[in-house]
Amino acid sequence: MVGRQRNSFGKAMGDIALPSGQSIRTKTEDLLTEAFARRGYSLSGASGNQASAEVRRFWAWFTPGMWSIQFEAVIECRVTVSKGGSRRSFTVRGHGTNGGQVASNRNWNQAYEAAFNDFLANLDAELQRVGF
Repeated sequence: MVGRQRNSFGKAMGDIALPSGQSIRTKTEDLLTEAFARRGYSLSGASGNQASAEVRRFWAWFTPGMWSIQFEAVIECRVTVSKGGSRRSFTVRGHGTNGGQVASNRNWNQAYEAAFNDFLANLDAELQRVGF
């Protein structure tokens, strides 16, 4: 589960899950693979370069309002990269929001997609900073 729907009184209404066949681990691996590929690296090569990530947060929630609902998603990982004998660790976050009227899959997906895009942009900036 990657989120929980609650009503205005705090009562749980349902859980938010990733699509069948996906897990937090596989989605994080997909995001890391995409970020490195954008910079011309492969995570499966024999170059001696390495990357690992510890997922610290991967969660979504909504805040009900009078006329609309604010959907939010957050991803946070501690990433460690090694290149040429140098090892660096840094924290990368992604946050996404989406406003809507009902707690539909589409509204949750849009919040997560915004978080994924923000995560990728922030990871790209960190990779550039550490020399990848």
